[in-house]
Amino acid sequence: MNHPNVGRQETTGGGSTSNALPRGERFLREAQRAEKTGVPRSTWRDLMSRKEAPLPVPLPGGRVAWLESELESWMAERVALRRTPTK
Repeated sequence: MNHPNVGRQETTGGGSTSNALPRGERFLREAQRAEKTGVPRSTWRDLMSRKEAPLPVPLPGGRVAWLESELESWMAERVALRRTPTK
């Protein structure tokens, strides 16, 4: 399953990309991402390469972080998959 936020850019009425974050949104660094999701770094990289997990946001200094809301959405999708009967 492809993650809906992977590679997606939201636009405003004029077609320009909106860079505004919702109030209360947080960036989580790698250690925080791993702690929150319970997925180790190597597994997460595999998931990202298959477009099955949110991609990080580039930060200054070559650092990256994930949007907490995207991680929470990804986690909710995993729970929904568990509840979906397989055919």
